[in-house]
Amino acid sequence: MRTSCEILGEIVRVTRRRRRLTQGDLAKLAGVGTAFLYELENGKPTVRMDKVLAVLVALDLAFTVEKANGDRPIRTRLTPWD
Repeated sequence: MRTSCEILGEIVRVTRRRRRLTQGDLAKLAGVGTAFLYELENGKPTVRMDKVLAVLVALDLAFTVEKANGDRPIRTRLTPWD
């Protein structure tokens, strides 16, 4: 069974590729290093949250947090500036 970190990494990688961006292109857009992006896309569980959020913003993706029982989202969009 895949971890949530691996699933997030796959979402980032698939989105990046669909937008025809290289890891270098996305790293520049997000202000992160290519090594960080490689680790994120490969599911490393200890990546920095501020950098994860920067990558998501660069890809125009949102990070949503929900209660475990499926109630309404606590907050629908988190950015590195929150």
